[in-house]
Amino acid sequence: MKKIILLDKDKDFSLFIQSYCECLNITIESYDTIEKVKEVISGNIKSVSGIVVNMSPHQEYQDFVKELPDSVPLCLFILGRDDVSGINAKHLKIIHKPFENFDALKEWLLEIKPQRSSLKTDDFVKISTDFFVKYSNVNINAFIELGESKKVKIKDIKSGLLESTLDHMKDSTDHVLIKVEDLDKYFLDILDSLLIKYDTASNGAIYELHTSLIEYTHNKLRLIGLSNHEIDYAARQVERSVENIFNDLTLFSEINKVLECDDSIYRISLITAYFSCLISRKASVGSQKLYHEIVLASMFQDASLENKKLAMISRFGDMKEMGLSEQDYLLLTRHPEKSSELIKDYDSFSSDVSKMIQTHHVRPHSNTIIPGQKSLVSLSFPQKVFSFSNDLAYFITDENFTDSGPLTEYVKKNYSIRGYNKIISSFLLLL
Repeated sequence: MKKIILLDKDKDFSLFIQSYCECLNITIESYDTIEKVKEVISGNIKSVSGIVVNMSPHQEYQDFVKELPDSVPLCLFILGRDDVSGINAKHLKIIHKPFENFDALKEWLLEIKPQRSSLKTDDFVKISTDFFVKYSNVNINAFIELGESKKVKIKDIKSGLLESTLDHMKDSTDHVLIKVEDLDKYFLDILDSLLIKYDTASNGAIYELHTSLIEYTHNKLRLIGLSNHEIDYAARQVERSVENIFNDLTLFSEINKVLECDDSIYRISLITAYFSCLISRKASVGSQKLYHEIVLASMFQDASLENKKLAMISRFGDMKEMGLSEQDYLLLTRHPEKSSELIKDYDSFSSDVSKMIQTHHVRPHSNTIIPGQKSLVSLSFPQKVFSFSNDLAYFITDENFTDSGPLTEYVKKNYSIRGYNKIISSFLLLL
């Protein structure tokens, strides 16, 4: 049987498209990497009736879709600046994100005519109970089956007319029923809720800002003598993880909040990530897992700070100079702990990420905004690398910073203690 192939790293969006196709009895398989899709279609392209791609700005996505056979129908969800030139698919549908409805997707599906059974408007389609519960705020008439013929409205269950509740639906049935004529309204309501967090204007703005601050980061690192080879290596590690963050609706929303405060936080985040990855590599402890944890910690280390004034205070003495209120003082000194609390329930964040965030201002010297320092002995090596990198990030983002001399002196003066020898030597190897 022919099938639709979906390439999408965004779990919520993928679940949305997949569920819609399944409700129309269209066979669809979802994959989150280009490599997996290539493996599936290799030597068996005739079994594919079409490919749907939620595009990424990275070149590998552009190359992938351009390499596909022209005979394969293609549907691309793109941001405004994604390059789709040079794509000559016979049945090509371009849908700009976010899209107000999915008529374009329906038109494409009907155009390529994937194998499916005909459905009448009075027919009921089955929605996964897990999917329905996830979007239980959707306002639609839905039913569960009691026996072969009796159907009870979900809203009756909500109002308590039956003992069952949404929380117990998974135990009683694996599906919910919705009439075909209500299907589009149901999915449009879900789409509306998804797009609250997925706005093209803000998404595009974040990508543009991210790109400009990457360039800023590279220029700063060149000032201290880092080679293009080292910078490019760090960039690959950071970009791989940033793409995953941006493709996760929940994490993307949190990053948006950070940037709304001020892009200075993001500058610190990027430089902290670059330094941490490179020092870990030079110290022979680097791994893809560690690099990803470093980037996550970097992006969310200051997530609890509420304004630029707080975000840019890097030295304990600055608090007196800026005349902080007691409330701002508490927000500032407790922000590592509070930032860690904000992300603790997200599946993407391990305990190691939380620990890096909690201790990112711990220093072996007095220049810190956290008055009560945790014992340095209790910090793991990655935690020390991360806090060290955070300290350097504040140092080189100073507008008066021009070369590596003062930075090297600062490092030797403040970190020449037991437990930091390997970090210092690895850092100096980069210069």
